[in-house]
Amino acid sequence: MTSSTHNREQKDFTKVKLSKKSHIQVQSSTDAHGCCITDLAVLPGGLLLLADNDNQSVKLVDPASGHLLDELQLSSRPRGVCLLPGDSAVVTLPDKKRLQIISVTTKKLDLQRIVSVEGLCYGVDVFNDLFVVGFRDLKKITLVDMFGHTYKSISTDSRRKPIFKSPEYICVMTEKNSNGIYVSDWGTKTITRLSEELQVLQSFTDPALRGPRSLATVGGG
Repeated sequence: MTSSTHNREQKDFTKVKLSKKSHIQVQSSTDAHGCCITDLAVLPGGLLLLADNDNQSVKLVDPASGHLLDELQLSSRPRGVCLLPGDSAVVTLPDKKRLQIISVTTKKLDLQRIVSVEGLCYGVDVFNDLFVVGFRDLKKITLVDMFGHTYKSISTDSRRKPIFKSPEYICVMTEKNSNGIYVSDWGTKTITRLSEELQVLQSFTDPALRGPRSLATVGGG
């Protein structure tokens, strides 16, 4: 298994200007509430897989047409989402303490198996055949195998001081010289870079970095 990082054209993002391109409709006729998209993943071909927390569902959207292609009701409110090899994805269900595996084939979503974990799982990514999971209640990052068994965790530094307060989003980067597991923590207002064995490599904070949430790789280090 590899991470959900994809090769992208390298750009100087310090000079990029943003502009609104289009509106993408993610509300469906069956939604009981307004949409609250807590995470998303970009599928090969450009489709978007969205975690809709308020409506307890995942949604498949075509950004080119702006159309909602499919939606799938879950047993609990989803939080994080990432892609897996073989037309699959994983969604975190913190209230159930579960990772829900789903299939994404021919523009359709279906439930697959469940992986039970030890706490309120928020962020998730994959690295070296393991799930990388962020637990908000346990304030730690854990490597979990495909059956839910804990391989390794980190919650404190060498002085036994807590590292995290709310590690809700995770992003794995495999580029040379910047590879690692990146964790955003809105509680500490910090981005932490971990090694594949969950050793702290770097920690970044800035007054402008208030309440950091989701992360994405863009290439170029």
